[in-house]
Amino acid sequence: MISSIFLILMLCLLPSHACGTQDERGEGLSFVEHPASAPFPYDGPYDDTGKCFFDAIDPNTGIRSHTNRYGARFPEAEHYDDSSVFFHIPPHFSPEKPFMLLVFFHGLESDITKTERDYKISEQVDASGKNVILIMPQLAKNAADSSPGKFFGQNAFGTFMAEAAAILDRRIGEQYRPALRAAPVLISAFSGGYKAAAYVLDRGGEGRRIRGVFLIDALYEDLEKFEKWIIDGAGHRSFVVLYTRGTEKNTYELADRLAGDGIKADWTWPASLYAGKVNLIQSSNEHFMVPLLGPPDHPLSHFLNILSEESAAKARSNP
Repeated sequence: MISSIFLILMLCLLPSHACGTQDERGEGLSFVEHPASAPFPYDGPYDDTGKCFFDAIDPNTGIRSHTNRYGARFPEAEHYDDSSVFFHIPPHFSPEKPFMLLVFFHGLESDITKTERDYKISEQVDASGKNVILIMPQLAKNAADSSPGKFFGQNAFGTFMAEAAAILDRRIGEQYRPALRAAPVLISAFSGGYKAAAYVLDRGGEGRRIRGVFLIDALYEDLEKFEKWIIDGAGHRSFVVLYTRGTEKNTYELADRLAGDGIKADWTWPASLYAGKVNLIQSSNEHFMVPLLGPPDHPLSHFLNILSEESAAKARSNP
């Protein structure tokens, strides 16, 4: 059996990748890849409308733009052509033990670099001590747009996760590809990342494999998609929401919907998060500080930390 320490040494000795480095703390392994199945670039319809995603073309330059709900236009080259995906393997990670994959969707007017820096996403994963690999795809880059790009499509997330597994097995060993392809998945989204999360749950092709969702002040729309995913996996999935006044109305509406479906939400963090629980926690912090200050501080780390080992084990044996 490969020990965690030996694995770390192996990772350190791997051939260098153009975008792969030890992180700033000299711990774990962080790198960026550009899979073909990443959310962007994207050239297709907006949702199921049949309307082209790029709905405006400059007659002089031919530059295509996407118009958001408020009428603001964002050019393709500046905001929708980046296929970057950030990966982080914690220093304590061992592929010989049960593990999970955490996919994090960043918010509006941001990118994966800024999100990682400002909200210490990989540090929060490391601090949890859980055997989890972080995957953070670039969505609309530095734009007030929550579009999920390719994840509008049926089974597109499944294709993405298969490619992510192939990328990761080159880092930790090809013999672990079956485990990477089958590993339980956690989804977390901040702010405008909600739409990518909603479409992944609704049509991504991995709904049964996704064992938990953590929305960080992100319940803005698509309540029916979140509700359906919770109901379809009742007793086997965890759903946690941190909300502020900006998302309070939708949070209460979701709770009412679930109550009508016979699912009761708890309004506080539990001591341990078991599959089948829905927890809705209020935050008095300013929206952009919630990913850091929760409550509690570093809430993503807390979410991972309280995931019960029993729940993770059941997830592996009950896909």
